[in-house]
Amino acid sequence: MLGFIRLILLGLSIAFCMVIGSIFAVFSPFNPVNMYYMALVWGNIAKAILGIKFKKVNFKELDDTQPCVFVMNHQSNFDIVIAAQIRLRNTVTLGKKEILYFPFFGVWYWLSGNILIKRENRQAVIRSMMRVNKTITKKKRSILIMPEGTRSKGKGLGEFKEGAFRTAIATGVPVVPIMSSSWHQNIKLNKLSAGALTIKVGKSFSTKGM
Repeated sequence: MLGFIRLILLGLSIAFCMVIGSIFAVFSPFNPVNMYYMALVWGNIAKAILGIKFKKVNFKELDDTQPCVFVMNHQSNFDIVIAAQIRLRNTVTLGKKEILYFPFFGVWYWLSGNILIKRENRQAVIRSMMRVNKTITKKKRSILIMPEGTRSKGKGLGEFKEGAFRTAIATGVPVVPIMSSSWHQNIKLNKLSAGALTIKVGKSFSTKGM
């Protein structure tokens, strides 16, 4: 029952924050700083609602003042809660086109400058990745990508798609890995103290000359 109540409250908090966030984003459209402020506000709200503690390791390595490609493991729909603990001012994310149709969240996601990709065919994916390259090289923004492409659902790290790494090589920017411990093994939403997750930032590695 506690887990169900938490999910209802989480959904309501998303709806409320995204409506307010979308209004503010209208005055600064397609600016990734909208992501930063939403993560700052809603990230703390979500953490309190779910009763989760986060241990952040090597967060000093997080720096998007120079463009880079952040790569993060993809576990479940709760990855949004984890991502909200990673607060960067000049970073956008890569998401499926279908996100645009999510109530409340979709409009805010689009207005925050995130890149929506079509996955119907290879040509659509290539065009989307060209937009990613342009975002990095022309707008000098970093991008966060989940290279598994689909949720692992507690089965461990999945096979990587090539897109994130091809983008980094094509634009000559470094790759920075971000790793979260297992949601499925560590989080029990029916408990008052639901558990703890570790988010670790790895050292960046250069792609120049690859």
